[in-house]
Amino acid sequence: EYGGQCSRPMAEGESGRLANLPPRVSLHNLPPDLALSLEQLRSLVADHAAATPQFPEVVGDVRLLRYLVAAKGNVDAAADKFVRMLAWREKTGVNKLREKIVHQELRPCDHPNYPVVSKYWKIHVCQMRDIEGNPVMWDSLGAFDGAQLLTELTEEQVMAFYLFLLEWKMLLLDKLSRETGYLVQIYEVKDLSGVGLGILRPCNMSLIRELAATSTGNYVECTRRIAIVDAPWVFSQLWRAVSSLVPEATQAKIQNVSRQDIPMDIPADAGISGEQVPNDLTAWPSVAPLSDCLLYTSPSPRDS
Repeated sequence: EYGGQCSRPMAEGESGRLANLPPRVSLHNLPPDLALSLEQLRSLVADHAAATPQFPEVVGDVRLLRYLVAAKGNVDAAADKFVRMLAWREKTGVNKLREKIVHQELRPCDHPNYPVVSKYWKIHVCQMRDIEGNPVMWDSLGAFDGAQLLTELTEEQVMAFYLFLLEWKMLLLDKLSRETGYLVQIYEVKDLSGVGLGILRPCNMSLIRELAATSTGNYVECTRRIAIVDAPWVFSQLWRAVSSLVPEATQAKIQNVSRQDIPMDIPADAGISGEQVPNDLTAWPSVAPLSDCLLYTSPSPRDS
């Protein structure tokens, strides 16, 4: 079985270190059973993979390994989810979006809806690294205002931006995985400072559910850990509303921590020290230290 141990969001009032997780998957030193499962999965999906654009981060071994980890080593389950992902990409036009991102060397801030989205949804992407070298995504979820966002953009426009962000992150994770030889994932910080009952408004919850449904199954095993920071009493209600949308494997990576715990996982030499992380991050960076991931060369699909 691959991909983590059981955990949960801590109860109200608890705090502590981030959960200890199993070592990252080494791409060049796979356990024999995982290497065999990868070979079997490759064979099962070969025809489907051959019929889709040969993007290495989509049909290469790194992506296949993510599906194996998500399926806890079950080859048939991994193959089914992988094939569904390929069909989804073709149906939604994500393959064309990927080509546009790469060929034009686009960043999240280059998306036409970025100026509006960034007013109501504050995230820093890849400004820092954790102690393993995973890029950090700091999401000021407590300041999320989906209701106001949807007064300026349609849900379809918001989803178009979110798809762009998901695809950009996958390009980044694939590039870093190939460079480091490990299955690189995102360290997510969900900062709930300032969150109130407004987050539970039907329009907000509808948008959050739609965002979660898009990523689940199509961008698997992209998260190394999730730190919930400054969770107030309303968090238990929020968790009840969204927990059914969060895959079990992802739930195992969530832990409620104090702001003072963050330096344990984000050291001072990782870009920005945990002590310096502000309570409110106001926008995506115009240029992130890892943004050169989009200066992308395409190795063989099987190059891992």
